[in-house]
Amino acid sequence: MKWMLPLLLALVSCVAVCQECTSYVIVNAFDHKTTMNLNSLRAENLEARLGTTALPVVSAEPISRNRILFLVEISGNDEDRRISQMLSDAVNVARQAPDGQPIAFGIFAEKALFTDAFFPNAQQRKTSIDAITAQAKSLGKHTALYDALHEGLALFGAQQPGDTLLLMSDGVDNRSKRSDGDLEKEFFIQGVRLWIVPRPQSTLVTNPYLKFNSYRDNMSWRATPGRRSLMALASETGGGFLRFPSPLWLDAASAGFVVGVKPPADLNKPKPWKLEARKSSDWANGKPDLWYPSQLPPCSGK
Repeated sequence: MKWMLPLLLALVSCVAVCQECTSYVIVNAFDHKTTMNLNSLRAENLEARLGTTALPVVSAEPISRNRILFLVEISGNDEDRRISQMLSDAVNVARQAPDGQPIAFGIFAEKALFTDAFFPNAQQRKTSIDAITAQAKSLGKHTALYDALHEGLALFGAQQPGDTLLLMSDGVDNRSKRSDGDLEKEFFIQGVRLWIVPRPQSTLVTNPYLKFNSYRDNMSWRATPGRRSLMALASETGGGFLRFPSPLWLDAASAGFVVGVKPPADLNKPKPWKLEARKSSDWANGKPDLWYPSQLPPCSGK
């Protein structure tokens, strides 16, 4: 029976290691009354659950120099100066991000182009962005939004806490091979937060897959099934819909906290969970409103 002792020790060691890993999610915390971003968030003031199982919240740190991908739809760029202006604004914001902030940039219509990597160096970033925007007219007239998002997620590679995709689009897709359901799975697996900046509507482009094709006013942005699913996706990743002027885009993409949660050892795929703020004297106006991913990703081992 001596052979059993090493086996038991190995099993105990495995259990200990399995319990050490942490799942990381991006959380935005807003004052319930003023709706302003909170400047601090403590792990002990948060409680998490997966079904009926309480999960330890072990850390809550402000996002610092997270990777941000700017992804700009350029279909219709030739017909509408407002769209050209949005591209110009996005380029300027990305170029002017501070040194040390890892920024990638992409543009898309029927095809997509991306910088080769996330560049923390401002000069490298500028050179790389200029190289892809110079090829803008080669990307076609229609829109393959979901395919572009798929390619953008691939650029992130292995997950890093705080990963954020800032999408500038009218939300219409009429060329993709992938669906909104495909992208939902990919976003959850990658752990990337999605923020959407609605772009000005260009000329109407017939979409054979949707009954309603295009709307010119922001109030109708959710009117098509594709836009509704895109908005739902952003919300489920802990992001949402931005109507901020361009100087604040980078602030929104880099705001929030990276929260560490100890998941069950058997969590091997994203699952729905709940995160709530406890009652605390830290909150001047009651419990804050928390925006966070609707599904907890598997343990990252970090």
